[in-house]
Amino acid sequence: MKKLPIIAIIAVSGCTSNTLDIRPDSSGARVPSQEQAALVRIVEVLPDNPGRTANLSASICPNQRAILPPSRDDVLLKLKTRALMNGFTALADVEVGPVSGALERECPRGVRAQGVGFFLQL
Repeated sequence: MKKLPIIAIIAVSGCTSNTLDIRPDSSGARVPSQEQAALVRIVEVLPDNPGRTANLSASICPNQRAILPPSRDDVLLKLKTRALMNGFTALADVEVGPVSGALERECPRGVRAQGVGFFLQL
């Protein structure tokens, strides 16, 4: 009988979470849906005292038969997905451009997005 209050506290604390509910897919990986990733906000400047942050990037390389290069929206959605998978709900200082550096040779016509992920109350 003494275990009942502890279970109730755990159940209540789980209900008050302010993060998105990312459910495992068929393989068990916790990958957010496109709808969930679209909720990640992009802001111009990192706010004062943002807490935990991380530099994030995402790249999309078109396959050999692709007629058009990946779009800006596609790579931003991938960056937002990566932010959400790392526990962030917002991105600041976001830049989108062609793939450069060591990956450039292996990814011609690729598009890369980068930014700083942080938690912002939704």
